Amino acid sequence: MKFFFFILLIFSLTSKVNANQSNISLFIKALINNNRYGEIKHHESDILGSGVVSGFRFQQGGFSIVNQMFLSNDSNSTKKGGGKKIKGFYGYTNLGYIQYNTKVGLIENKFIYGRYFIDHGFSKMSDLLISQDSRPMDGALWNIIYRNVEGSMYAIQLEEKNNYKRYLTLHSLKFKINKKLTLLFSESSLYSTDKGGFNWQLLNPVIFWIPERENYPIIQANGLLYFGMHYDIKPDFSLYSEFLIDDYQINKDTKGDLEPNEIGFTLGIDLKNLFQRNINFWAEYTRITNRTYQSHFEQEEYTHRGFPIGHYLGNDFDLFQLNLSKEYTNSKLSPYCNIIYHRNGNNGLDTIFDEPWLNDNVTLESGYSEPFPTRPVVEEIQVEFASDYKISKTSFLNGGIRFKKNQTFENSNIEFIFRISLSIGKTIKY
Repeated sequence: MKFFFFILLIFSLTSKVNANQSNISLFIKALINNNRYGEIKHHESDILGSGVVSGFRFQQGGFSIVNQMFLSNDSNSTKKGGGKKIKGFYGYTNLGYIQYNTKVGLIENKFIYGRYFIDHGFSKMSDLLISQDSRPMDGALWNIIYRNVEGSMYAIQLEEKNNYKRYLTLHSLKFKINKKLTLLFSESSLYSTDKGGFNWQLLNPVIFWIPERENYPIIQANGLLYFGMHYDIKPDFSLYSEFLIDDYQINKDTKGDLEPNEIGFTLGIDLKNLFQRNINFWAEYTRITNRTYQSHFEQEEYTHRGFPIGHYLGNDFDLFQLNLSKEYTNSKLSPYCNIIYHRNGNNGLDTIFDEPWLNDNVTLESGYSEPFPTRPVVEEIQVEFASDYKISKTSFLNGGIRFKKNQTFENSNIEFIFRISLSIGKTIKY
């Protein structure tokens, strides 16, 4: 972490904060959401539960201080950070960081230190490498933009597990090839140690970490490779995809090479203003195989305080999600229909990483394979009919019904769903 402070110090000494005015922003937001953690998400606000959020932001030029607290009397809504109940309430710090933006020549730099969320990928509901639904991360970020190239380096400290300190490093390159095509390449390493802190090789943003681990086996880590693509066929018509590799077998020399590939991918389509009538449509399919995000070593599993860092549903599943919505020019109403088909396998992040390909009855000649998803499979269909009512830019009401049919379509039920977000705030300039 000293490395990031050293870089920040250099840039702060060679640049000036050009600002004659400072801003302080305050807000408080009340949230009500009867969607529970662990359930499939139909709405972008399903990331947070029910409670009260307070926010503070100080800004002068490129320097900012941000703090956001979350308070609730519902233990399920505070699972991401609150554990202790005080006077009937649970609470935690949702955000708390210092940010500094500066420009050196043609290079734009952004530094963040503290607790923050990572925006990575193109999916509507859950990216594969770092999900919108993951916990906020404690660490540092260095982001640079030069013309059409954007690079990011993250150093994150996770919670301890089995008396091991755990760290996550991530670096990425985003290329805007032209006005239509954007490519994103990323690599992450989650590693643990009972002795020291961050590994310097895995803090180097300009080398590939997987060869470092293979050539120098002392560096033990759970490494993932990611590739994302977003292509605008037209301004209102785009395609996107994400592809994740956790473990991919190339050789077939030993029984260990019979391990099934651990990969995931998302394919999506996004259409806006269909038929020139403000009708929007998007659909995406996600498939993640068994054992993806997991490791032989429990402390190197891709989780943070019990929550997945990657896709919020974990692994051993596939999910098809379709959304059709309508925006009315002269109305604050925005009705939508969200349809989901979900197949959930018998395994997941909550099951032990097993190695059945090493059993005595398995040979190199016979090989090893397993069905996807693993059996038995629970199939589920969900349909949500609801509408947003926009009160302001930061406040809305949402209500509707959700139909569920699961367990190979033998059981069904109907739920009434509601989401409320009411926010008030004030910005003071001085």
